[in-house]
Amino acid sequence: RLRVPMVDILQGPACSCALSCLSVRDAAALANVDRDRTAVWLEQDQAWRLALPAVALCQLQALVGTSRLLRWYHEALVLQRRLETLNTPAPLPIAAARLNGTDIFAACKRAYITGQMGWADGPALGAWMQVVEAVEDNRLSMALPVLIEGVNSVEEAASVGKIQAATWMLQLAHYFEDLPALAEALNTEWRSHLATVEEELQRNPLGGEYTQGSSRLTHKHVRRLMNALDRR
Repeated sequence: RLRVPMVDILQGPACSCALSCLSVRDAAALANVDRDRTAVWLEQDQAWRLALPAVALCQLQALVGTSRLLRWYHEALVLQRRLETLNTPAPLPIAAARLNGTDIFAACKRAYITGQMGWADGPALGAWMQVVEAVEDNRLSMALPVLIEGVNSVEEAASVGKIQAATWMLQLAHYFEDLPALAEALNTEWRSHLATVEEELQRNPLGGEYTQGSSRLTHKHVRRLMNALDRR
């Protein structure tokens, strides 16, 4: 009789569809199946099977730790349904974001869902929830200290790096139509990271799309921001 560890079959599009129909309690129970094998599986650097990009995995490692990634994924597939209804309390750009996205609102969605799980808590989650609150209140100034200073090493501990942080800040400032405020908040040390983002947007303009219902972030927006830094 062939034994197939549950961790080897709890993945893929078909599984994601099935898990989305489960309750949070049942999804959590599935995540606990074959826990020892799951730990080995993650330690063998095969977390890509969770269908999440590296940016998301790094963020989640800071939020819940590597050993709980599988549990988080299963519960998140269920909880995200609540954010995709018309009655959701979450801000629209967060609710509409893709769970596996790399943009700022996808990162906020992962943090928002993590906060709803009840078992995850820590400095990184608190810092990310400050960014979520900034989106809720339309207050860019509330989010910038977290992303600039890396409160509790949000982006550094998650190995996201300054370029990713710069991208997230640009997206948020562009969404709020307040790039001048970002220019005031940044120092000249960020210029090289902004230049990298600008070059990438020149090569791939579609990379400037980060949320529904918003215009595209372009390399010209980043260039104007860099010019503002140069004049200081």
